[in-house]
Amino acid sequence: MENENLTPFPAIAWESVDAHRQWHLSALMRVTHRFHAEARRGEWTLRLTPDQGELCERDVFFDDEMRLPVRHESDFVPFKPATDIIVNAVARTATPKTRFPCGAQVFAPDGETLARAEILVTGERWWRKTALGWVADDIQPVTEVPLRYDRAFGGAIPNPDPEQAAQQPFLAEHRLNPVGTGLRHRKMPDTPWREPQLTWRERGRAPADTPAGLGFIHRSWQPRLALAGTYDAAWLETQHPYPPRDFDDRHHQAANPALVLPGYLPPRARFALANLMGADRIDRFHLPELHGFVELDTPAGRQRLCLSVDTVRIDIDAPDPADWRMSVSHRVRIPRPARLDGLRFLWLPTEQLERQAAKNRDGATALGPHIVSRTRSTKSVFEEVTHG
Repeated sequence: MENENLTPFPAIAWESVDAHRQWHLSALMRVTHRFHAEARRGEWTLRLTPDQGELCERDVFFDDEMRLPVRHESDFVPFKPATDIIVNAVARTATPKTRFPCGAQVFAPDGETLARAEILVTGERWWRKTALGWVADDIQPVTEVPLRYDRAFGGAIPNPDPEQAAQQPFLAEHRLNPVGTGLRHRKMPDTPWREPQLTWRERGRAPADTPAGLGFIHRSWQPRLALAGTYDAAWLETQHPYPPRDFDDRHHQAANPALVLPGYLPPRARFALANLMGADRIDRFHLPELHGFVELDTPAGRQRLCLSVDTVRIDIDAPDPADWRMSVSHRVRIPRPARLDGLRFLWLPTEQLERQAAKNRDGATALGPHIVSRTRSTKSVFEEVTHG
């Protein structure tokens, strides 16, 4: 079979099987942009990077430590039913503060809010065991705090008994965020522990018990793990090596639930980040206008499919803005053709796509499904940063 990548971006297609033992073809193209500051403060454009790099074949953790949060998840995901928005960032303020807000907001081209996540950042404060019990230090003013789940509520208390640890590794564990700052427990050690520095600014707007953050949720954390299905004796006897029958494709959604969209991100979507790219300001940019396609040659003829944007990863935690990047994954999954003679990846800017679609009678290059569910914005950290 002829397999061509006619784009400057890393792209790949592979076969996968679902819980119903149906075989599919997954096609992925990842596009990486760098940030370029405009003359107007807080405005950015995105330009293609000369070196598009390679696809990520495995999960990458902060500081290469598996006990820390995931920085980049593997690109080799067969399908996502919606778009993940990931932001690896540092919360910033110009003058030292004990508390300040930050957040991320995503807009449709018409200005409607598609997703919003707002976090209250707090300076370091440690709890220490004294003769009078646990006592908290004063909160230390800060200007920068990494937005990582090891700064949010959660954690685990290892079992100190070596004999019991084999059966019960932890005395207590927060399954939604096992890497958090620490848990209170009657059997906890007397060592100091850090109070969470990241909390949701509006608790009612965040999914229940979700750790505060904008990064990847590990596939082994709840509630994501529960969506992977039931792996038990019945699965071994009747279903293995296929996924469990109760496997849910939403298991592949890796963003914080607050930043998983109810559909796919539309073209020309816009982003606003508060206190993440610059201190005490809102920074804005829009999704670059390009589309990816996979073209299949089958006995029935040539079929062109539009790839949906299902992952946007914004990496802006490096000290130098020249190192800031945004990676956009374009993906589609279809039933595997009985026979496939050729496959090729193509791309077009939006304007060129629209001109071509207008001339195409059968709509082969029409845009794929995009998000339709929206929520209106209320008063938020974005207004607070703008107006004080």
